[in-house]
Amino acid sequence: MSFSKTVFETFGTKVITIFISMLSGVIIARYLGPHDRGLYALLVNFPVLLGTLTSLGIGTANIYFMKRESKMATPVLSNAFLLAAVTGFLTSILLFFSMPFVISTALKGMPARLYYIILFMSPFVLIESYFMNILRGMEKFGIYNARVLLYNVLTLAGVAVIFLLFKGTLLKITVFTLLLTVSVNLWLVHTVAKFIPIRFSFDFGLFKNTLRYGLKFYVQSIVNSLQYKIDIFMLAFYLNPEEVAFYTLSVGLVQLMFHLPNSVGIVLMPKLVGKEKKDAHEFTASVCRNTLFLIFLPSLLVLVLNRFLIGFLYGPEYLRASQAVPFLLPGIILMSIFKVLSRNYTASNRHQITAAAGTVGLTINVIANLILIPGMGIRGAALSTMISYSITSLIVMTHFIKDSGLGWKRIILIDRNDFYNYKTSLKQFRFFGLKS
Repeated sequence: MSFSKTVFETFGTKVITIFISMLSGVIIARYLGPHDRGLYALLVNFPVLLGTLTSLGIGTANIYFMKRESKMATPVLSNAFLLAAVTGFLTSILLFFSMPFVISTALKGMPARLYYIILFMSPFVLIESYFMNILRGMEKFGIYNARVLLYNVLTLAGVAVIFLLFKGTLLKITVFTLLLTVSVNLWLVHTVAKFIPIRFSFDFGLFKNTLRYGLKFYVQSIVNSLQYKIDIFMLAFYLNPEEVAFYTLSVGLVQLMFHLPNSVGIVLMPKLVGKEKKDAHEFTASVCRNTLFLIFLPSLLVLVLNRFLIGFLYGPEYLRASQAVPFLLPGIILMSIFKVLSRNYTASNRHQITAAAGTVGLTINVIANLILIPGMGIRGAALSTMISYSITSLIVMTHFIKDSGLGWKRIILIDRNDFYNYKTSLKQFRFFGLKS
């Protein structure tokens, strides 16, 4: 299947899940109110952040080794399953003993009974990360997209039943989230195992190789994850759950723009592995400029309509969320450059460049949040995000220009050939005018 058609199908799935998850979010926000909605946002984001911190970069290494060493498929899968189970279990034990510290800092205001639910999520969050990346390495994007769609459809169904029929509470929706996470990821394991058998044996030689590769990406992965989420937990520490609710709602709205570059990145990295350096640079630059072009107009619409959309969908009590949107959008657009260009460095096993850029951005983000959140609240967090995202992307783009020899216009501005390709190939779903 061509690169652009695969991107289209992945992005199409994302578009569908946008509307489904938005419906779920509207129901949750209206029935829980800002305070409990803020706590729920912390509950959802914390396990994801933990999954990144404990992943050791193995997920990305799985893509690389599935593409490079197809005969190693069973050992890769078996190692991934056992690592996720053991690491997740140890993480849960650590969380149990560190509860007093965590609920007084990153999860400030979190009831203990809800915190315990997070303990059971850790192994399954890691299983999801490892196995979804294995699907990417296998280029089984149909199953990948099915897993994404299945989770969102079942979430909407569960949310509707819990809140519309059974007077849902924060506890009920949290328990449901746990059960759904477990069930869907067990289905994921079963589905992947149909293609590649899982053996309950551990290949230490492969583990050393995947760890050696993964650790290079691990720093970048941690830095990126913290850069995306650290502001949420700093808001929880300095302010209150209501402010977290407002901020995560505004972030969720503007991050709709991330769905296209995320879809591109999912497909791009496996396609770049094995390409000649010059071809990979040309391919990445073309994808980057077309991605920016395709998200620019929707970004303007969000900027103009965000206050109306927030009030209409979530209710007037959430209108304060619109204060953060103008600060967040420029950073989101520029961060799309990073999301595309970073795949080029990941595919060529040069993670240090994106890791260094992300580290600079994260450092700026934390310092700016420390200064701005106490006085500006969610606007301060949004401004910090815009500054750090912009600097991170500019650093990576500067390196890419130097490495590729391509001018900045080739990376961010579409040309006549791109317009021509849009006109002549829409029926073939060749959105980037490229074949692979």
